[in-house]
Amino acid sequence: MINSESYSRDKSELTENCVSVDVQNVLERGGDGMIKLIGYCIYTQFLDPVFLLLVKNYQMQPTAAKATALFEQFVSIQAPLAISLPLLDRENDLQVMDAITRISQAEQPPEKYLEDGDEEIQLPVPYLPSKFVFDGLLKSVLLKSTQFTVIESDFDPTLTVLKNLPGGKLTPGQRHFNEHVWKPSRHRLSVAGFFAIANIGG
Repeated sequence: MINSESYSRDKSELTENCVSVDVQNVLERGGDGMIKLIGYCIYTQFLDPVFLLLVKNYQMQPTAAKATALFEQFVSIQAPLAISLPLLDRENDLQVMDAITRISQAEQPPEKYLEDGDEEIQLPVPYLPSKFVFDGLLKSVLLKSTQFTVIESDFDPTLTVLKNLPGGKLTPGQRHFNEHVWKPSRHRLSVAGFFAIANIGG
């Protein structure tokens, strides 16, 4: 994971009239600007804005599948796309942990029981998590993350994603992350219903 405080583009690569960008505004507008910005975030491993985008999507249509995917990919101890908050902060968010526990319990195989001598099946009750499940974590990310400041300083929306990178190309480390971390995670998130990122990242 790239340290957002130490990451710095080669300033000689910047155009003299580099355009400042408001990350949240670009994500809200969507379209080509959002696609380029998220592509840049993936290549540079600044993943907090990706989490922001997907939480906003989740809030509009919360499902157990989306909540589970967000937790697995961004929050859990083994999250491949872990947000920048310390693990302890992520694990101590009781709203998230309670929702994931309830989802897990609802997905357990049905229990069998006997009633009047006949074997019946106790079907699990579906659990629909609240749209506010990730609000606490997202608020902490927006308050504490330094990634947004770095991106707003370095990302030029008038350039292509690659031209926004030092040297205009991926490093071996960035290429490895894209192929072996991002793409499997992208598939998991897309299957869960996050279609906006289905084709971002090569």
